[in-house]
Amino acid sequence: MGILILLFLADLIYLNIEITASRQQLSVIEEQLAVLSLAPSASSTSEPVVLQKASFSSCFSLEEASQHIGEEACVEGKLDHLYVSQTETTFLNFCPNYQECSFQAVIFASRAGAFSDLEKYEGKNIQISGLIKTYQGKAEIIINDPSQIKIK
Repeated sequence: MGILILLFLADLIYLNIEITASRQQLSVIEEQLAVLSLAPSASSTSEPVVLQKASFSSCFSLEEASQHIGEEACVEGKLDHLYVSQTETTFLNFCPNYQECSFQAVIFASRAGAFSDLEKYEGKNIQISGLIKTYQGKAEIIINDPSQIKIK
């Protein structure tokens, strides 16, 4: 009986790991598709138009980000701290208590190797560009490339 329970628990742990990895992969794929997706052109021809990446020329505040879900945009704020989870996902938190913050930026473990010295952004006003999504009721941008982060 004890072995069956251990096998059941091992299956649950494996399933949890698979779900976490799948969510991370899906988010990366969604971000890549959003940047590279083709939209129908406004003209009568069927030539595709490639969506352009957001620029840093004008940014939204942390509070305004939630009004721009689904847009390629820039969000600006003072980075309070970084948090690296057990799955090596890095969260850029703009509030001392991330649960009270209206916006966060995320770097998944699969892309973490592209970034070095993220600590240099802590305490600084930074701009994050990318597709603004919603996750657990909050606005977020998934960061896949260092060029998406800029010190103001």
